[in-house]
Amino acid sequence: ALTPGRATFAPGARIDLRVLWRARQFIDNDYTTFVQVIGPDGNIVTQADRRPLDNFVPTSYWSPRQEMVDDYPLQLPADAPAGEYRLLVCWYDLETMMRLPMTQQGNTIGDAYQVATFTVR
Repeated sequence: ALTPGRATFAPGARIDLRVLWRARQFIDNDYTTFVQVIGPDGNIVTQADRRPLDNFVPTSYWSPRQEMVDDYPLQLPADAPAGEYRLLVCWYDLETMMRLPMTQQGNTIGDAYQVATFTVR
């Protein structure tokens, strides 16, 4: 697991992100997740887009309070520059490309959630 501000990776390293999803209510649509690594310059360094659980159990089948564990492997480029990186997670509707608003403790925080920060050396 990544601890904000404490993890360090070398260029070319693989980062394994494990996410625990918990449905708070029934979900009407089948959403897609993206996980992005944002580099020190603010640009996307690597990204993974896919339906949660590789679409094995689409989000429209999730029941309230149901928990799903989902893994997202990411590969840093071999030439990733040294610096501070951010790891973001977001859901979106693949048909409309509309991102879902993200909330934290009931407050809207934008359309992506910062899971962690880490350093590349």
